[in-house]
Amino acid sequence: MVNNTSSGRQLKTLKTAFELIDIIQQQNGMSIESLAKEMDLAQSTVHGYVKTLTNNGYLVYEDGKYHIGLEFLNKGGYARMRKPEYDLIISKLEGLAEQTGERVQFIVEENGRGYYLHTSIGQNAVQVDAHIGKVVHTSAKYIIVKAMLPAILNSLLLSSCILIHRYTDGCK
Repeated sequence: MVNNTSSGRQLKTLKTAFELIDIIQQQNGMSIESLAKEMDLAQSTVHGYVKTLTNNGYLVYEDGKYHIGLEFLNKGGYARMRKPEYDLIISKLEGLAEQTGERVQFIVEENGRGYYLHTSIGQNAVQVDAHIGKVVHTSAKYIIVKAMLPAILNSLLLSSCILIHRYTDGCK
C-alpha cells in the first residue's frame, strides 16, 4: 500500500479495508476465517468488510474464497485513460513494438510509485510478470525510465517519434 505522509486525518476503517484488499490480492484469495486470523480481527468484523466490498463489486466469492472483483478494473480503466496524452503514447508504443519486435512498456509515476499502464508486445518479446496496473518497485530500470520520461514525452509530443539508440539513429 502507498505510504501517505500527509498530515491529514485518516479513517481507520478505510485503512483496514485497504489492508484487507491488499492481503486478499497477495494471497490470491482468502476466506473470512483466514482473513480474520491474518488481520487479528473478529470474524464478524471481517464479515462486515467483506460483504460491503462484495456488494459493491470490489470482491467476489469463488471456490470458498474472496477474490479481487472487476470493479477495480473499472476504476483502474478510468485512471488509466483520464489523461488524453496517454492515447498518443500508447499508439506510438504499438508501432515501436512492431518495428523492433521487442516488448515496450509504458510506466507512469504517481505518488512516488511507478505503474504499468500499457504493454506492447513484438514478435521477439520476452515474457515477464508485468500486468496493467502492476507497481514497479524502485530499480535501476525504473529510475532510468523516470529520469528519461520528460525527454521521451517531449520527443513524442513534439516530433512524434521515439529515439532508441539500440534500434534507430533518429526518426525515419
